[in-house]
Amino acid sequence: MAAWDIDLTTRAGARTGAYQASLICFLFAGLSTLGLVFLGGLSGYTKGAISAVVFGVALLEIAVFLIAGFRLRQGKGFYWGVAAALLIVLTLAINLAGLALGAAGLDLVVLLFLGNGLRGAHALYRGSGFEDDDIGVFN
Repeated sequence: MAAWDIDLTTRAGARTGAYQASLICFLFAGLSTLGLVFLGGLSGYTKGAISAVVFGVALLEIAVFLIAGFRLRQGKGFYWGVAAALLIVLTLAINLAGLALGAAGLDLVVLLFLGNGLRGAHALYRGSGFEDDDIGVFN
């Protein structure tokens, strides 16, 4: 099974996709934390409204990624995952505007894994139509 093609016909395949998306969310939460540490130390804004806004937005982003990661790890959290995907799309747009093509490529790969995880979480939410559920009838 390729990384960009998850198996949504079984419960295990859907859980694997959601698990991969949770790892992506944890990765982005860590990267956002590193960005906050470096931006806070290098920006020169120690007091004032600008630093408070930057700090608040960064904490909000970290919280969304952590909540989405934990919820996707449980096989739930489709809506939190969508919120995380929207933040990554915003990051992608900022990277493309700044001509940071390497970072934009990384964002596209992350969106691929997160999209598959969202598909897996949505399949788990629906909860019907899995092949392994049909096998349980004959046991």
